[in-house]
Amino acid sequence: MSLHAAQSAPALRGSAASAWVSPGIERRAIKRNSAHDWKRKKIDVVYLTVGGIPVLCWQWLFYSGRLRKSRRNALPKGLQASLEQVVARSSNNSWDFIKDAPGPPEIRSWQKDDCRLGVAITNKGLQGAVAEELLEKYGHASASLGGRLCFPWSGAPEGPVLHGASRVVSLFLLGFTEDLQQLRSSNDLYSALEHYVRSVATKQIRSVLSSALRQQNSIRPLLFTAKCRVNKMGSEKLAFGADAEWTQLKTSIRNGIKEATGWTFEARSSAVEVPVIAFIGEDHLAIGVEAPEPAEDRGVRFPWIRVPRPGMETQLAGAMAVLAVGKTRPHSGVFVDLTCGMGTLLLAVARLYDQSAPILIGRDSDQTKIHQCKSNFSACSLDSSWIKLGDAREPEALADISDGSVDAVLCDLPCGAQYKAGADHESYAQFLAQAARILRPGGRCVLLSTRRNLLARAASHGPWKVAAHWRVGRGEGNIRQSQLVALERLGDQPQLR
Repeated sequence: MSLHAAQSAPALRGSAASAWVSPGIERRAIKRNSAHDWKRKKIDVVYLTVGGIPVLCWQWLFYSGRLRKSRRNALPKGLQASLEQVVARSSNNSWDFIKDAPGPPEIRSWQKDDCRLGVAITNKGLQGAVAEELLEKYGHASASLGGRLCFPWSGAPEGPVLHGASRVVSLFLLGFTEDLQQLRSSNDLYSALEHYVRSVATKQIRSVLSSALRQQNSIRPLLFTAKCRVNKMGSEKLAFGADAEWTQLKTSIRNGIKEATGWTFEARSSAVEVPVIAFIGEDHLAIGVEAPEPAEDRGVRFPWIRVPRPGMETQLAGAMAVLAVGKTRPHSGVFVDLTCGMGTLLLAVARLYDQSAPILIGRDSDQTKIHQCKSNFSACSLDSSWIKLGDAREPEALADISDGSVDAVLCDLPCGAQYKAGADHESYAQFLAQAARILRPGGRCVLLSTRRNLLARAASHGPWKVAAHWRVGRGEGNIRQSQLVALERLGDQPQLR
């Protein structure tokens, strides 16, 4: 068997592999598979002994069958080349944003100017969308800090309201290579780290607390927790030395904050008042306080915590809503979700309007989802009269919406095993045709799908100009790669075919 075939074959999991895989490779393969299931297209490098030939043949036949199927679904070369201009390859890709974004030198210059710094946490691939939101809304540039979005901030201690971010962290400590080198050279790494965190937190941590927390802190000690994150596996070893122990590093950071503030450590997240988070990269240590979820007092219509059952990741819905509304937000608008589900995309649009509410129109062919959507709308005091049962692929479902009367269309298109019925080229083309009919010229159609080729094929026909697009990760570990694209409606209204 060739090395290429051995590298491509999926690995067996569990005790059945022990008789076939050499011990060292077996441990690595099983460890990787415990975090990333091979069914999720994570393929391990496995070398098999001679006795493993029957298993290898079975694995290779299974894998090659999937390969032949993917080739059958591939687009013709000429068509694929034209579609790449729409969504496949572009410098506007968010993974390229992290690669090409300014890094530590830019962040160091902000430090020298005594700027307060923040970090925005979001899905892999959404950093570019969040960076644009930050620039357009607040006029702040951003840079990459170990793959995370870092930015200077001069406003409220809680940081900016970023709808495309799941969390915003206001930093009170940021050390780079020279600081880490000094810690590594000390006689006791953990005592030195604890002292370093304590000395900085004593001076700076209260500056990133909200006014309400500062007031509470003047009365009694606050409850805090301290979490640590690495930007990639093994970063703590590169930062603090090969002998650094993860548990002791976390304990040193927690003890340093506790001694600096007199706060009480609380393991239960529901009771925590100050969630502290530390980011450890191979060339930096950053520690900050996670901002609370934005509410009405910070310019959003309602907090996400009020929604009983959000159907998708709220930061992804928020980023799509920002793209749909665009730079010039109308005083009030009309927004349509062709497959509304539980209404998360429409709720994300409503959060952008803290004064007058937009008209929110949703369709879904599942009665249960319609009921859940109306329940979510009711919890947020929104009008759900335009949420109706109907298949948006059929003209009758949107017959009550006039041509060119909608400001934006949003849609998390059907994809995956659960929604096979609508995950085909004909369905995607019908969704896009309906969107082209109801959108006004200049209106936006913001789409998301894991079926990248289907989306590209459908978007290549019709009166569309690409306004923005990113590949984004979804789900646990960002393993579901999806295409997010914002199309702008061009020209006069076409006749629906």
